Amino acid sequence: MTTERISNSNSDRLSLAELIPPRILPRVLGRWDLIVVYISIIYASYGSGQMAGAGWQAISIWLLAYLIFLLPAGMCSLELGHLFPEEGGVYVWASKTMGKFWGFMGGWLSWMPVFGAITPWTAIATSYLSTAFGWKLQLWQQVGVQIAIVWAAVFISLFSLRQAQKIVNRLFYVYAGLSILSIVAAIAYVINNGNFATPIPSFGELMPNLQENGAIFALAVLLLLGVETPFNMGVEFKSVNKAAPWMVFGGSLILGLFYLITTASVLITTPLGKADPYVSQSLIYGQVGWGSLVVVSGFLYGFTTIAQHACYQYAYSRLLFISGIEKHLPKIFAYVDPRTRTPVAAILLQGAIITAIVLIMYSNANLTVATQVLLASITVVWCISNYFFIFPVAIARRKYPHLYSEPGRVSWQIPGGTVGTWLTLIVATIGNTIAIYYCFASPWVSELSVGEWAPKVAIVSGVAIALGVAIYFISLKRSAHVNTEDELAQYAFLESDGEK
Repeated sequence: MTTERISNSNSDRLSLAELIPPRILPRVLGRWDLIVVYISIIYASYGSGQMAGAGWQAISIWLLAYLIFLLPAGMCSLELGHLFPEEGGVYVWASKTMGKFWGFMGGWLSWMPVFGAITPWTAIATSYLSTAFGWKLQLWQQVGVQIAIVWAAVFISLFSLRQAQKIVNRLFYVYAGLSILSIVAAIAYVINNGNFATPIPSFGELMPNLQENGAIFALAVLLLLGVETPFNMGVEFKSVNKAAPWMVFGGSLILGLFYLITTASVLITTPLGKADPYVSQSLIYGQVGWGSLVVVSGFLYGFTTIAQHACYQYAYSRLLFISGIEKHLPKIFAYVDPRTRTPVAAILLQGAIITAIVLIMYSNANLTVATQVLLASITVVWCISNYFFIFPVAIARRKYPHLYSEPGRVSWQIPGGTVGTWLTLIVATIGNTIAIYYCFASPWVSELSVGEWAPKVAIVSGVAIALGVAIYFISLKRSAHVNTEDELAQYAFLESDGEK
């Protein structure tokens, strides 16, 4: 068995990350599955309440972030997902175009934010459930509920991917229905009161003002991050060519509608500055006298958030799995359960780390500041990882022209030829860089000045980057001497037999 493509080009040499997963993982994710995965990873129900802090300007900021970040980033990941439809997504894309070190760092920086993203989600789910059941939880009880939520999501993600995805698919319809119902509540509010709780200002005040609302723009980008994440499971797509374009474009359309509808609903029903940053999507029903829906929606949002958490778990565990295969992490992370074909050790490690972060966060004297610093820091790290699928598009066009000309290999490319490609890359880079800038330049909390805020964000994001560099160089000795035939032989008993 050879580890090179027909061209025998060194740049085409296949890695273990490309050779092993297709042999042992079944293709189970269809078009609708991937649309749901895409939305579940990116959509955050609490986002509308936080964005509403900018008033009606939030709508134009959403549109700006959508146009200069989400769409160009989605097109970059879509082209690379067709060119290299492998497990590990950005790890493989950057490895093939920029080299092993940058591939590992791209994967590492894409993986690290899972902890910062999921940790607040556990608090959100707890808040929704508290709203539903009228809980007044003490600190230790909040921590206990959040840890239970973490492990409920871990439990779901340990099922086979097909079974876990069925659960996520069903709960998607629940929060989709709740998002649509929110606009019904907003219409009822207008009928009852004859006006909007947050009046629409003049046209000029509706336009994005990043000098005033730079932090809100960075937040909007945070709430749109994750476009590349479904490609972590590239080998498990039934068909990249048939499903991936629907996932990116269809998923982005639905996602945008959800965010615009729910943000408008909060602004229509809630006075400016009064929106709850966590559970505003439930509380809007109270504004129109639908108290029972406050309870029901809180309950449903709490459980759909757990399902989204599970989706995060199994999508991001593939990056740990690939790092284990490539010997950058201990071999145990390359283990998959023979029955479910899930990377058990990777998922359990993620659950353990998130549990530890929950405990650390609640030991902090100022939980709000600590949470916002964490969110800003993961936005920085996550946005840096985006460069590892933006820049590789230009490199791949130059380095792999023969793959682009291979029949059926790349059925989707960024439209517009060279001009369209460079315009997309430049816009994506600008949008990404602006978000990073405002993570430092515009504090997300009023308690800290820029001089106090920026160093904290720099330290947390810097530690995440330095840790990745250290792990890579420590792993070099382990990964330097790998016998491909021996590695493949170890997985022979797991040869996939298709869908499971």
